[in-house]
Order: sequence, then C-alpha cells, then structure tokens
Amino acid sequence: MKYYSAAGEEYVEHIERMINHWVYLKHRYLPSITMKITKMLSHSKVTMYDIDKIVKLMTIFHDAGKLTEVYQKGYINGNNHYKIFHVRYPHEFWGFALTYNVLHSVFKEPILSAYPALGVLYHHEFFTVKATMKSRGFRTIVPVELYRQYGVYYENFREKATLSIEALSYLDNIVKRYVGEKYLIRKNMNYETTYDFVKQTIVKVFSLFSKALHGEEAHVSRLLFSIFHHILILLDYRGAYLRGGFKPKFTEVILRARLPILHSRT
Repeated sequence: MKYYSAAGEEYVEHIERMINHWVYLKHRYLPSITMKITKMLSHSKVTMYDIDKIVKLMTIFHDAGKLTEVYQKGYINGNNHYKIFHVRYPHEFWGFALTYNVLHSVFKEPILSAYPALGVLYHHEFFTVKATMKSRGFRTIVPVELYRQYGVYYENFREKATLSIEALSYLDNIVKRYVGEKYLIRKNMNYETTYDFVKQTIVKVFSLFSKALHGEEAHVSRLLFSIFHHILILLDYRGAYLRGGFKPKFTEVILRARLPILHSRT
C-alpha cells in the first residue's frame, strides 16, 4: 500500500528529499552538535555517527501520524467523514512517540531520547498556537491542546486514528534503508501500538522535560531541544519547498537569512 504525505506526494518521497538535504548539510552541523551534547550530557558517549542516525530517524518518523487511515482518507482523499472541522488533526503525536521509544531502546538514555522526540512534537508549533488562539480565544499550552485534539479524533475513529501494523511496517522499510536494522520499530518496541502508548509516552517525556527545565541547568535543556527542533524544521521546509505549489511563508525568512536550505544541489 502507498501512503501519502500530501496530495500527489508519497510519504517516502518527502522523507527522501529531507534526508538528501541533511546529507548535504550535515558536515556543517554534526561536529558542533556532537560537541555540545557530549559536553552538556557528560555521561553520554554519543558520537557524530549516532547523531547522524538520530536526525535521520527523527526525519523518518516526524510525519508518521499521516499514515493513519483518518489522515489518508480524510486529508489526502478528501473524504469528509474522516474530518472533524473544528479540530486540527495532530499527526505529530505518533512521530513523537515512535522517536522517543525507539531511541530510548537503542541508547538506553531517556534524557537524550527526549529532545529529538520533542523536536518532532513541536515541528508545527506555530500553526498549532495560531489555530488554538483563533478557536479558543487564548494561548493555551500547546501539548495539552494537541493532546485534546488527538483525543477527539481517537474517540470518533478509534483504530482508524492509530497506526496500523501495515503502516509501521512501511516505516520500518524506510528505517532499514536509511538508518539501519538496529533502529527498526519491530526490534525496539511492540508493533501493537495503541492510543495508550502515545499517552504513556507523553506522561514519561514531559515528566523528564519538566524536571530538566528547573534549576541551574535549564538552559541546557532548552538548547538541546532547540538543536533538534531547528534541524527538523529546516529539513521539513526543504522537503515541502521541493514539492512545488504554494511556498510557505517561512521560506522568505530562510532566504533573507541566506540559509542554504533552498539552494543546495538536492
């Protein structure tokens, strides 16, 4: 079965564009990122090779929620039965949960695994806050609002709003190609994922992150989160830009800043 990230664009095509651009850019990022992480997390033995794998895995999983039946039928095929128009479909949750749990299984390191996962959860933060303010009249906490929105979809569609075994296998084929067998979903967690799996991951990660945000080392947590968040957004906009059609407003910011996202050979 084929899965689509947008109309006319297969999911794997979007991921390939993002990873190709990461390959072009990574020599500018990996040395400094690795140095920062090993300095801030002194107990971690992470290498540039590991960071490269983490970024690729985060990229593959970031839009995983789009592989649900609700998204494929409602937002790709235009079936209004699968849309709830007063609530945005928060596809970020599944990528967040997969990223954290696979990385935690591979590295046995909860803190390091939390930052790429949070980067995935917040990769549409601006649009989520904007939608929340418009619909509810105040700025609420984004994860709480996202979780409420996902809960609305789950209550209405149940298994159609979760990732099927077929969708997880589809993701594993991409992981095997670009990251390696060590990072496969089926090797690191149960394919029988449910809504509770997402809920438990949220509780676990935000417990870790909230503790990390208090005290003298709070700036470390913010910086580590920002590193992965920044990279994912750059790669995602590059992938969307190459898709063609309407170009996001953020591309103007990138152009003004002369970032290399729009001018590589990929």
